[in-house]
Amino acid sequence: MTKDKASLKNLKVEVNGDTASFIFDTGANLSTVSESVAKRLHMDIIRADIDVDAITGIAIKTDLAVCKQLKLGNINISNAIFLVFPDSALYIPQIGYQINGIIGFPVIEALQEVQLTQDDFFIVPKRPTVTKKASNLAIDGLSPLIAIDGKHYTFDTGAENTILYAPFYETYKQHIEKYGIPTKVAMGGAGGNVEYDGFVIQHTFHIGDKPIALKKINLLKSKIKNETVYGNIGQDIIRQFSKMTLNFKDMFIHFN
Repeated sequence: MTKDKASLKNLKVEVNGDTASFIFDTGANLSTVSESVAKRLHMDIIRADIDVDAITGIAIKTDLAVCKQLKLGNINISNAIFLVFPDSALYIPQIGYQINGIIGFPVIEALQEVQLTQDDFFIVPKRPTVTKKASNLAIDGLSPLIAIDGKHYTFDTGAENTILYAPFYETYKQHIEKYGIPTKVAMGGAGGNVEYDGFVIQHTFHIGDKPIALKKINLLKSKIKNETVYGNIGQDIIRQFSKMTLNFKDMFIHFN
């Protein structure tokens, strides 16, 4: 795996003999590709005019693409479905970065188990890992959830930083109002950026037997899209460990 300009993990994908780097993103409900890359890789584009709501509230028109054979190293994935976005919707002007595509949850789940290491190895074992530990992974629609300290969070390898949502604020409101620092929380995605009222707080998560203390976490004061989870776990927590195992057969996430 390699890191891109946004410090996100990328995989080299091969389609029809051509290659491109795609972000590996458990937080993407569907795999995504820019229109120019879909054409370059000769994916079968289906005109669909699907409205996808961006973080800004503006709907972006997207199409679908079928990738008949997608190769990740020596692994072949048949008939992978992608949302096709205009190139401009996947461009990050702040850092001059054009996203080629994103490998999202349906493809990742189909692999049954993936292991990611901090020295950038992407491993798909021939046989999924067997464990006696309790399950800490669930699926909400097309979103993986992880249980931490008795609370559920979305789990997003495509997010550089962890962010906490309104249910977390409501649970610890008195403490946050007293010790948190009011701020504007900027959120970005396809279609641009938008700011919301929130706080910067400190919090310690307990994952396995290891406490993970984050000194600066953005927290949203109000719900954006009727969130019921307590937050979104990002790379600032994941990279505290040397290895992560994500298993969709027995539904667990292990950190070493």
